[in-house]
Amino acid sequence: MEQITKAGEDFAPLKAVLSAAPTHAHVASLPAHTYKALLYKIADHFGFSGADGDALVEKAYAYTAAHPARQGTLTQRVWLSKILVYQCVFIISSELFRQSGCYTEKNKPSSLTYYYRYRNAGELQLQQMPLSFRVVYILSHNIGFTAVEIAAILNTTLFKVKERYHKALAFLVAS
Repeated sequence: MEQITKAGEDFAPLKAVLSAAPTHAHVASLPAHTYKALLYKIADHFGFSGADGDALVEKAYAYTAAHPARQGTLTQRVWLSKILVYQCVFIISSELFRQSGCYTEKNKPSSLTYYYRYRNAGELQLQQMPLSFRVVYILSHNIGFTAVEIAAILNTTLFKVKERYHKALAFLVAS
């Protein structure tokens, strides 16, 4: 099995996501800039604001500009959201996997603020929720996507989306 990083090299999940898409496109130059506020809202609810949120939104736009054929039948709104959600989930899950392994103060990512700040008790509950439930809850409750749109964003079935949403609600009630 190959190592993810070379020995002595810091693992930076945000840098990995941001380097995956080309940087030649700019958010303002794309016709779909009307979804910019939505994408910033999604990034913020996943815990990425400021420069990190800006970079993730920029990369989502750049990826869609570089790969227009991959959109398929998805609307521009859902397609952009899907790209951004994938980036956010990748970064968060990378951090979750790091926490279970050899986590040291040296390799702590300085740009990932999600695990180190909570605005209120509800945000702390969300952080403790399993990631698959949390993603569906955020997209439905906080962002306002329909169950069908969430299923398209996550490449899953409508049944799974509804199941995860109800489990998320049960988790919040129990905690």
